[in-house]
Amino acid sequence: MINIVSVFGYFIICEVVVSKGFIPKFMQDAKQFKIIGISILIILTSALVGWAVHLMAPLLVMSTIYTSAVISHKYIRAFETMEKGKRI
Repeated sequence: MINIVSVFGYFIICEVVVSKGFIPKFMQDAKQFKIIGISILIILTSALVGWAVHLMAPLLVMSTIYTSAVISHKYIRAFETMEKGKRI
């Protein structure tokens, strides 16, 4: 039960951090397809590091939640731009 609450709390923290604009510079300026590729690399890297230090599941969950928050934020910004009538 505590693990579920902590994962939910981490998700909320990631959403707030990303919505405030605390995204790495190389991910802010990239297009959506490139962000998805970077996210896959981050998740694979965290899987390798987690496997090496025997913490694979928590690191995978944390990296997946953060990168999904970044991806969703980029798509939300793109949709807001489209709603204003601008091209993306």
